[in-house]
Amino acid sequence: MSDRQIQRHIAEMEEAGLVQRIARTTPGTDKTSNEHDLSGLVRKMKKLKPEFAKAKDRRRRLALNAGRLFEQQRGNLSGNLGGSPAMLEIAKVS
Repeated sequence: MSDRQIQRHIAEMEEAGLVQRIARTTPGTDKTSNEHDLSGLVRKMKKLKPEFAKAKDRRRRLALNAGRLFEQQRGNLSGNLGGSPAMLEIAKVS
């Protein structure tokens, strides 16, 4: 990613209120690198945390059910594939 692309992304985050740029100077008023306040981004991530947790749990359940289905297809679990508990659980999750 180029320096310019990073600058554009930071500008977009500033416009969205996620990042605040704080200009810094050295003694003698020479410009130096900017400081960035990320508190807006932190607030946004905290609001999104429950949604991330739900998505993670859903992926975990789908992976578990896929593993059960795989084992059943290999003949390691009893039952009929069409009406198996794993297939029923996949239908509930989807």
